[in-house]
Amino acid sequence: MRIALVGLALCLALGVRSADAQGRINLSWDDCGASGAANRLFACNTNADSSMLIATFVADTGGPCFVGTNCVIDLQVAGGSLPDWWQFKNPGSCRLQSMRAWAPYFSPVTCYDPAEGCGVAGVYMYTPGEGGPNRARIITSYSVPCLGCSETPAGIESYAIKVVLRHDKTTGAGSCDGCQAAACIVLNTVHVYAPNPMPWDHLELSAPHERNYVTWQGGTGDCPGSTPTINRTWGALKSAYR
Repeated sequence: MRIALVGLALCLALGVRSADAQGRINLSWDDCGASGAANRLFACNTNADSSMLIATFVADTGGPCFVGTNCVIDLQVAGGSLPDWWQFKNPGSCRLQSMRAWAPYFSPVTCYDPAEGCGVAGVYMYTPGEGGPNRARIITSYSVPCLGCSETPAGIESYAIKVVLRHDKTTGAGSCDGCQAAACIVLNTVHVYAPNPMPWDHLELSAPHERNYVTWQGGTGDCPGSTPTINRTWGALKSAYR
């Protein structure tokens, strides 16, 4: 995963100007946009299989070369604190290895892959407590080599990232509490990058296309307004890679 992040940072150092061209974003379970589901109901009775979040974007103006995305995803779980089932990635987490990011060729989706099968995906950061004790923030990376990039199409729903939530440690000995808790998950921002300044080298997309949020177990009452928005510049994201 570190290789993917370093590769993305090197590619994006070529151009950092924010573009006037914009677009819209989607978040769904299992597939892209309208082809996916808005809610995930899971009986929490098995440690097998996974639930998959699919983030996508539609650019209003095409770009000369796609070199990657960063996605900022916030979640809020019902209750006063983030339960163990939603603790991932960080040392001491109950489900340390249960959150992954995948490229689309691991599990096919219906939308266009702007990396054309060459993308490398990763969860760069998972921050419990971001925005409140029952919240967390996910920052993902999807990147391709600078010399192997393809055009970013205009008006076509394109793949940004797939976040996989494995079901391990849900039930039985050593299980982690909190799977049944309702949650709201919001795709706040998709940053799309290209190495050349024309017509753009950075899109910061936040407006929903179909929807920019999904729910887990029915969701919280005020979803999606329950999760904080974010205004995160490329400079702030770039500093995370140093």
